[in-house]
Formats: sequence, structure tokens, C-alpha cells
Amino acid sequence: MKDFLQKLWNTNPNLVLGTGSVIILIGGFSFFNPELGVSDMGIEECLDRSNRADNRFTAEKIYKRCIRNINKELALEKKNALERKKKREEDKKKRDEELKAQKLANKKKYKNLVNKSLILFDNSDWDFVSDGKNYYGFAKDKKKIGMYYVVFRRYFLPKYEEPLLTPENYFTFNTWDRNWRNSIKNWFVVDCESRKTAIARGSNNYFIKSEEDPLSALNNILKISSWNEPAKKGKMNYTFTNYACTAEQQ
Repeated sequence: MKDFLQKLWNTNPNLVLGTGSVIILIGGFSFFNPELGVSDMGIEECLDRSNRADNRFTAEKIYKRCIRNINKELALEKKNALERKKKREEDKKKRDEELKAQKLANKKKYKNLVNKSLILFDNSDWDFVSDGKNYYGFAKDKKKIGMYYVVFRRYFLPKYEEPLLTPENYFTFNTWDRNWRNSIKNWFVVDCESRKTAIARGSNNYFIKSEEDPLSALNNILKISSWNEPAKKGKMNYTFTNYACTAEQQ
């Protein structure tokens, strides 16, 4: 390398001088402008860190120290974030596969019990409403309240679990809400004007006696503060709103 530079100096000294000047200029510019090559995100991060300092001297030290390494820090942070995302996706895929396998096993295990339960509810005073992904949906005690509201009880017959409820024991077995999804204290409410839905909790007495005291039942619905947006086609709630709001079924 030394011989090459010596030969280049002897043959073309101007080129050597020009190249050296550029190198010195770039090096000097980098020295006086430490932000050269630092991303906008890195500069903003270093400014944010320095702004937390108590005084200007400390802030300058923090900024200079930060600006030297911020690109590496951000690159490492990005790499770690990607690795965490990949790990979450792998874990989710594993959980989904395990759940799918468990569902398949339960389907075989409880197939006869589920089919028997399906027939029992289908032949009772419960109305079959929906065939969902994980549950069969049934309804009973449908009542129209006011001009637009319809209320009823719902039962979700699980497809991949042991069915514990029957038409006969629905109210006795459920006394202590052992089956939270099928609580006998909750009624499903549909606003047939907007197709919005809600769960009326603790409204049993109001709706059972709605024929005797329709105003109290209506006021109880009007007190509901949390309503779900209308369900989209293909969702179980959508079939329940159809069941509630179809004229011939009211």
C-alpha cells in the first residue's frame, strides 16, 4: 500500500492531494456534524432523552452520547420487536392447533350426548335459532316490549363440550349461574328499529311480569346504557335479531 501511494504521488501528485482533501473534509464534517447518517427517528429520540435533563450541560452530554449509538439501538430494538412478533405468531399457531385438536377429540367424545341434547331442546318449547361455529342457539319466552323492543332467553348448546343443561333442569341447575353463558338472570334484548342488541342483567322479574306491568319492563330496557352494534350477516347474533324482529314470529 505504501509503495502504491508513493508511485501514485510520483506520477499524479494532484490526485493524491485532491483525494486527501476530500477525506479530510468528510472526516471534519462528520466531526462537526455528529448527526450525519443518523435517521430522523434517531435524532428525535436523542432530543427527547436530552430534554429530560435538569440542565443544558447535562442535556448536551446526553445528546452527544445518544447520537453516536442511536442507530444501533434502534436497529436492535427493531430486530427484537420482529423476533417477539414472530414468537407470538408461533405461539398463537401452536395454541390454535392444540385447540383444534381438542375440539376434534371432544366432538368424538361428546357426539352422542350433544346430538341427544339437540333433539331434546328441538322437541321442547325452545325454538331452534342458529347453527353457529361452536354452539347451537335456542330461544324461548319471547316477548315484545313497547313498539320496537323484543326480549327473550337464550340457550347456547355447546358442540364441543359435555352438555349439562336439559329443557327440564335449565332453571334448577342454573340457579347459581354455574353456566355463565346461559345465565337465567340475563335476557337478550333486540331493538328492532336499529337491530342493536344488549344483555339485560337482573331483569328477570320485569320481563316475566311484562304483560302485567309493561311500563316497568319498558323502563328497564330504556335504562340499558351499553348496546352492541348491529351484528353482521353470518354471525349468530344476526340470526337472533332475525328471530326477534321477523313479524310472523312476534
